[in-house]
Amino acid sequence: MERKTSDTVKNPADFNNAYQYVINREDTQVAWLVNILTELGRPIPEVAAASLASDGKKDVVQQAIIADDVRQQTAFVEKWNARVASMPNARHRRMLQAVIDETTEHSRLSEQMTVRQ
Repeated sequence: MERKTSDTVKNPADFNNAYQYVINREDTQVAWLVNILTELGRPIPEVAAASLASDGKKDVVQQAIIADDVRQQTAFVEKWNARVASMPNARHRRMLQAVIDETTEHSRLSEQMTVRQ
């Protein structure tokens, strides 16, 4: 899961509390997923560093980050939503469903941030 934060932009933007909440929840979700993969004896995938064009107005950079978050969140939900029901381990299934539900909410919050600005 690739994530970009405001500190990757040369002129850091003051992202609102909702975005910071999303980032904190994503950190928790990644920890859950790492624990599941570890329990299953699966390798933890390498995540490439995010590359951002940091030139331009900070509002434009913010909007690009948020739009990319929405794109990735939507792709994640579409990929995993149908797979959850077939997971044999109930705890893993419920944790992943919680991640999907929260990701759907994060996408909605992100879309609202783009409309508001």
